Amino acid sequence: MRTALLVLITGVVGVLSGCKSQAPPIDYAPMGTLRDVMNGVVDPSADFLWNSVSTVVTAKGTERKEPRTDEDWKQAHNHAVALVEATNLLLVPGRHIARPGEKSGQPRFRAIPGRHRRHDGQGPGHVP
Repeated sequence: MRTALLVLITGVVGVLSGCKSQAPPIDYAPMGTLRDVMNGVVDPSADFLWNSVSTVVTAKGTERKEPRTDEDWKQAHNHAVALVEATNLLLVPGRHIARPGEKSGQPRFRAIPGRHRRHDGQGPGHVP
């Protein structure tokens, strides 16, 4: 009797462990373009981080700029998080690279037709 109960419980646990619920796929509806993400998140965050530490040597002496207070470090942390998370925003499929009619500031990109239309996750720069 105990053996049969043990086999039954083991069987039920085995069956239930094989039944995993899967999360439904998420449909993303990106509102901004890659250019928007770069100009609005990546560039300002990177600029803040690059400019948060510096050393300037003049005739008057050496001036060091670096985060010193908790608030300074909190700002640096927040910009670092925004910069890292921006990589996720850049990889969202279906995000347009630029708005229709927008021209690149780089002349070499103007000659590639259709490249400004849409990022499908499969083109240049695709990371599987």
